[in-house]
Amino acid sequence: MLILRWLSGLSLLLPLALGAPVAAQLRSSLETETTVGVRAGSFTPLVDSLPARTPQSGLRTLSTVYSGAGSASARTTFATPVDGDVTIGWAARATADFSFGTAASTFGDGTSSQQVFLWTLRGVGRGELVVDLAAERVDPVPNPFATATLDLDVGADGSDELRFGNAGLPSTTLQRRIPLVLEPGVATVVRLRATNAASAASMFRSASSSMSCRLRFEAAPVRPAQIAYYGNACGTTLGVADAIQSGGVHRLTFTAMSTLPNEAMAFVFGSEQVAVPIGASGCTLYLEPVAVVYATADGTGRAAMALDVPGPQRATAYVQAFALEIGGDWFASRGARIGFED
Repeated sequence: MLILRWLSGLSLLLPLALGAPVAAQLRSSLETETTVGVRAGSFTPLVDSLPARTPQSGLRTLSTVYSGAGSASARTTFATPVDGDVTIGWAARATADFSFGTAASTFGDGTSSQQVFLWTLRGVGRGELVVDLAAERVDPVPNPFATATLDLDVGADGSDELRFGNAGLPSTTLQRRIPLVLEPGVATVVRLRATNAASAASMFRSASSSMSCRLRFEAAPVRPAQIAYYGNACGTTLGVADAIQSGGVHRLTFTAMSTLPNEAMAFVFGSEQVAVPIGASGCTLYLEPVAVVYATADGTGRAAMALDVPGPQRATAYVQAFALEIGGDWFASRGARIGFED
């Protein structure tokens, strides 16, 4: 049986039939949507910030430390070690001397204390957006002026899938799994809005707040393509099967049977379904052809081929088998729809 690779040999004839020549590799990028900064101090706080729309990669830390009538420090760290994985961390701490208060916090645009990030995913496949969130408190007495909030909007459509806040509460950890489908050629944007602050004064002489959030895309296992037959066979039969190989590769197997041995045969691939009468045999063409693979039936009238297609894929193709009888007319199988829904 002939096995064709997606990017070698005769498999080059199928880019239109299946919509994309290779599986789309997962890509992600992080950028600031607003000004993203930290500040620490009392009347004239010290700041460290990045402007809006600043791309981020690798490891980056914003930090500032104040020392005077009390002390304060604030830090924001973001890390993008690999595509599809990002971690952002926040820390704020403040202490007060006598009646003088200090504070440390995040800040964004204008008077807002909210930092806003955009995390963009590009790829193909089903899976889950996994959110691991941890907020820590180290003050001996829960302090209402130690606060952290985080809102997550998957799709940046104004509807939050996760809202978190723990002002003055003990340490908290949670994990949330959000179903997500990455479509070919479509960017999926996740908007993350966060605040983190600690304020100290005469009543609460110290305050601390830290939080971290890790976002990662966890792909679902590649699953076999859905095979659906349509139309009527006319002197030739066709069978299609998909077996998942290591690495999430689809191995499509096509088997055609003719009524006579050693006949010339063809597997025709198409991009859409049609129904067009052909030849004197009264058979029907069930697809819009874009590619043909020729074969010769064996002594039993059987011809087979296989095609390796890397997953994940989200595309549809059509295939039909034909046999050329000695009299010169073509006989056709019914059509088969191959639907990839990884």
